[in-house]
Parts: sequence; structure tokens; C-alpha cells
Amino acid sequence: MDLTNKPTGLYVYELYDSNGIVVIAGESPNVLETIDTSSLGEGIYFLHFYENGTLTIKQVVIDHQ
Repeated sequence: MDLTNKPTGLYVYELYDSNGIVVIAGESPNVLETIDTSSLGEGIYFLHFYENGTLTIKQVVIDHQ
């Protein structure tokens, strides 16, 4: 999974499973961050992405096919 954003500030991300449990979390000053999802089961997840105090939530489908 790649996250592409504006190149300013610190980016904080949390990936939640369908039960609301954080399965991956991290932060990065980079424009592009690659998150390894190979250890996760297939299904629907929710990416919480914080940029300068603003929260954006995206639905993510993980399919290892």
C-alpha cells in the first residue's frame, strides 16, 4: 500500500481492522510511505491518516491475489 501526500509536515497513520483494532501504526516525514500489509488477512480495513492535526479516513480493501 502506498501513501502519497504533500511533502510537508509529519504524517501519522493507523490501519484499523473491521473490529476497530489498530493492526499497523506509524509516522513518516516522507512524501511516499510503503506499508507492508502481507501479514494481514484479506478484507476491509480503515486507514486513519493525520496531517497537521487533520484526520482523513479511507476504506482499504486488502486482497493478496
